[in-house]
Order: sequence, then structure tokens, then C-alpha cells
Amino acid sequence: MAGTPLTRYADVIADKTGWSGAWTGLVLLATVTSLPELATGISLVTLAYAPDIAVGNVLGACVLNLSYVAVLDVLKRDEPLFKRAGLGHVGLAGFGIIMLAVAGLGLALSQFPLARSLGHFGLSAPALLVLYLLAVRITFRYERSQVAAGAEQAASRYPDMSLH
Repeated sequence: MAGTPLTRYADVIADKTGWSGAWTGLVLLATVTSLPELATGISLVTLAYAPDIAVGNVLGACVLNLSYVAVLDVLKRDEPLFKRAGLGHVGLAGFGIIMLAVAGLGLALSQFPLARSLGHFGLSAPALLVLYLLAVRITFRYERSQVAAGAEQAASRYPDMSLH
């Protein structure tokens, strides 16, 4: 029930600030929609001591989201869904693949007794954080150059709504 208003407000924020839809989706919408997985993961690790379920929850949510995209592509009969998506999503997909590979490598290396860690977390955790921040930065710079041309048109899409 919250999905439609959330996406509309993210679109309004993107239009009123001049940010792109891809960047707003990557930072704002993805953060808000991932909060349940974060809360579940924190509870599983700190209260239930079940890190395997926490990792399965996060990676399972990622796979499920990709399957949603596949289903939407099948349901969109007039043209492929990816044909309408912006070129900036190619870079995001690349970062997603790299981040999944780092997570998988971290899981694989954690099985070895000599695997390095920083306190209570593995080396893949800071690597994933750096990759995410790099993806946000690169996407912002790329999309900012793309949005500059259509900024006047986008600002008039929601004349009845303020940024507030």
C-alpha cells in the first residue's frame, strides 16, 4: 500500500531537486524499502544469534527483487522493460554484480581459519560500503549531467506539490 505513494514522492523529490530518478531510487527509495531487511538482520544477529538467516534474508531479498524485474519485463508486452530504462542503470547493474561477487567472496573466505577480519566483521563489509558509496557518487555525477537538459520540463510535472 505504501509503494505507490513512496514512488510518487521519490519522483517529486527528484523533479523538485533536479536529481535523477535513478539516483533518487538508488539512495532514497532503496534505503526506505530496505529498512525492514535491516531491522530483521539486526534482530537476527543481535537477539537470535542467527547470522546465517540474516545473510540469507539479505541475499534472498536481492534475488527476489531481481525476479520482480523479470516478471515485470514479461508482463510489459509492447516493449522490453529494459528498453525504457536509462543507460545509467547499466552502471548500477555492474556495481550490483560486483557487490554480489564481493559478498560471495567474503562468505567463501570466511570458511577458512586464516581469513582476515576487522574485529567482529569480515573485510568484505567495508569493501561493500566503499563500493556502495562509489556507486552512489558515480551515479549522481552521471545522472546530474543527464538531468541538466530536461530540468525545466521535470520541474513542471508536479506543479501542485512542493518539495516539502
